Amino acid sequence: MDCCLCSSVAGVFRLPRNSICSSCYEGARSMIAFMEKMDGEPNPISADDHQKSRKIDITEELRSKGLSYAYRKLMEWKQRDQGLIERVSFLGGLVDAFKEGLHADVQIKATDGPARLAHRAVLAARSPIFKAMFEADECKASSPYTITLPELKSEELDCLLEFLYSGSLPKDQLANHAHALLIAADKYEVQYLARCCEAQILQTLSTSNALEILELSSLCMNETLKSMSMKTIVKHREEIVFSEGYCGFVMRNAFLAVELTRAMFMEVNGQQDSLKA
Repeated sequence: MDCCLCSSVAGVFRLPRNSICSSCYEGARSMIAFMEKMDGEPNPISADDHQKSRKIDITEELRSKGLSYAYRKLMEWKQRDQGLIERVSFLGGLVDAFKEGLHADVQIKATDGPARLAHRAVLAARSPIFKAMFEADECKASSPYTITLPELKSEELDCLLEFLYSGSLPKDQLANHAHALLIAADKYEVQYLARCCEAQILQTLSTSNALEILELSSLCMNETLKSMSMKTIVKHREEIVFSEGYCGFVMRNAFLAVELTRAMFMEVNGQQDSLKA
């Protein structure tokens, strides 16, 4: 069958042979279904129906929209993406103001290194904790005012400020400082930064750092990290319990150790019950 899309004679329109092959049809079908899903519309194609029948039968809704609909939506998304790129470029002026210290009115200091110049309005807009600090009487009375963040080192402070001004960080910086930034995000209630750090930490979760991540989750009250790290520890309990760092973890985190013991006990009991059944 000559396919009017992928055939070498696709440019030739020969009635009644304006048909498409199954590969092109499935691609068009999936594309339109994806567009409707992105638009929040109900998808007329279900996986069950697709498995039951392989017939090339386009529903009435898809027939009315067709590939032209998909093409229009792709163009709309392209224009939307271009607008987002321009907006990000426009907001980049805030980062330049931070790096140049332009009209800065506050100093932020880490445990080491020199203080960084910043802007109260930007920090207050990003963090309700910073906002409360700047509304205090002693802060209003002095300019420039200096704030020390004792939980951060110099490089970590730079990453925090860059994120507060730009809303993003290079991947290597986020990977290197995710733990410290998560603690800062939790303390200063920067929820977006906390979600970014959480996603980064989950990507690196393994048997070698599961105890560390569990301890971090307890410090930041992060239930997602706690749940995933505990599952990893329980699954690989023999490797982790007999590791060098487990004793130190138990001594520092008695309550977490109790939770782990209970989780392991329930896992072992569950496995024994399944074997008996």
